[in-house]
Order: sequence, then C-alpha cells, then structure tokens
Amino acid sequence: MRSPVNTNVWKNIYNKAFSFISDVSVEKVSDRKLKFTSKPLLLIVGTTFRQTKTFAMIRTLILLFILVSAAMFSQNNNASINLALSYNRTSFDSDTCCWRKLCADKKYLEAANLIVSYLKTSKPTNKHSLNWHAGQMFAMAHSDGSAKKYFKRTYSIFYKWFGNSDVKAWYYYAKGTIAFIDNDKKSLESTIKIWSNTFPPDNNFKVLVRLNENWGKSYELASAN
Repeated sequence: MRSPVNTNVWKNIYNKAFSFISDVSVEKVSDRKLKFTSKPLLLIVGTTFRQTKTFAMIRTLILLFILVSAAMFSQNNNASINLALSYNRTSFDSDTCCWRKLCADKKYLEAANLIVSYLKTSKPTNKHSLNWHAGQMFAMAHSDGSAKKYFKRTYSIFYKWFGNSDVKAWYYYAKGTIAFIDNDKKSLESTIKIWSNTFPPDNNFKVLVRLNENWGKSYELASAN
C-alpha cells in the first residue's frame, strides 16, 4: 500500500516553485491531491493562445496574398506572351520588344522559350535566324542540349557541298559554335583554320576566335565583345 502524500511538504514545493509568479494559491483538496491556481500564469497562457491564433491567421492571409498575386502575375504574363506571339516578324524581332527585350534583361531561358513558341504558333516563312537566336538564348541559359538542337536547324552538310561562299561560311560558323558548346577545342581550331584559309574574316569569324580564346567561360561571356 502506497504511503499517503504529505500535503504540507508538497505545498511548500509548489509555493517555492511558483514564487516568481504573484497570486499563486495552493489548496488542499484531499490527502493525495492539491489544487493550485495562478492568475498571471493563466493570463500568459491565454495571451499566448490568442497570439498563436493571430499568427496563424496572419500566415493564412499572407499565403492567400501570395497565391492571388501569383495567379495575377501568371495571367498578366500569359497575356504578354500571347500579345508577343500575335506580332508580325518585324515587330517580334525588334530591339525593344519580345525576345530581345527579355535578352537585354538577361532572361535568356524565357527569351528562348518565347522564340520557340513563336516558331510553333506563327510559323514564319524564314525560320533560319529565329532558330539561331533560340540556340543562342538556350546557350546563354546554360541549356546546352536545347542550344545545339536549334543551332543544328540552321545548317546542313549541303551548305558545305553546294552553297556559295556565304552559305559555306555559315556552315563553319555554326559548326564552330557547337564545337565550343561541346568543349571540343580541336574541332573549333580546325574550323578557324579552314575559315582563315578560305573565306574573308567577318564578324562571325571574330566570334569564333573569341570563343577559342575563352575556353572555360560560359557562352555568354566568351562570345561577348
């Protein structure tokens, strides 16, 4: 049989333990049970509970604000994209609009995806330059696989076999650019050598030379003037 609780001892313990809180009372209910109350403690607990409810409400409101803002941004963004896709080729390719504006803001992946969407939606008759620019944007966004995919759409082996000097030069420009993406220094140097012995140096040739002088850098930095 368990020994009865010495209520006086427990009363002293409770009083000392809660001495830092005023208005603490300890009341003997039975030989085995004590009742203690503390108005300040109840106030603290109640305040904390109310604050918790308030914080939860604030968090909920913030979450709702974020969700609504995201939805509004998505709608506005989609409207801007749809407007850009409705432009004619000249407007879409202008310096102050569409993918070039995104490029100027260094939003390279968005620019690339916008060009791809335009190619699919508007189906321009001359896709060559847009495919190339899509490749450039993907390369600047470090999406090398997509970059090569669109670069390769701008040339074929027939350019080398049957093209005039400009067409052949483009073939080597595209091949040299892909060699840089592939980190193939030998291939790029070979391309530069063939060009220097066959075609006059132009801006594209200068880009290849810069790429060859900047191994280890990103395409964006290596190709910059």
